Amino acid sequence: MRSSLTLVAAALFALAPTASAVAAPVDPDDGTGGVDYPRGGEGPEGSEIAFEFQDDRISESSGLAPSLLHEGVWWTHNDSGDHPSEVYAVDEDGETLATVTLNIERRDWEAISVAQGPEGVPTVFVGDIGDNFGGGWPNIRVYHFAEPEVLGDAVLDPSVFTFTYEDGGVTPRG
Repeated sequence: MRSSLTLVAAALFALAPTASAVAAPVDPDDGTGGVDYPRGGEGPEGSEIAFEFQDDRISESSGLAPSLLHEGVWWTHNDSGDHPSEVYAVDEDGETLATVTLNIERRDWEAISVAQGPEGVPTVFVGDIGDNFGGGWPNIRVYHFAEPEVLGDAVLDPSVFTFTYEDGGVTPRG
């Protein structure tokens, strides 16, 4: 059951093609090296900086996915912690174009994707699938909402897929 659930969750995030983007380090010349970029490394060989987030609220981006409706727009969110339950639409300059606040209690957001949703329209999927705070959750949640045709700030009650593990909580991260 665990493998099937992990495959279903993984499939949700593999529905749309995504492109990598790498944020810039605070001090690219600090000499720390490593692959834990931007927290001290140089990034994988051949990678380049796509843009830097300009919004101070985006301090721990934990997912990035291209919009299906708006060329040059990317969706992102913060990881867990003291961050609000917000999803941000940013442009290719890293400027925030819209903030979508979700009326939910989140645990540990780790993934985002944009794909055709259950209603047949482009949909933003946010995976509350991480293992922070001791992890071992009995289930994981994937929130989803229709990608807005017009970008602007909004407060939404998203739909949710809840996946429950038959043999107890685990983290689906690889």
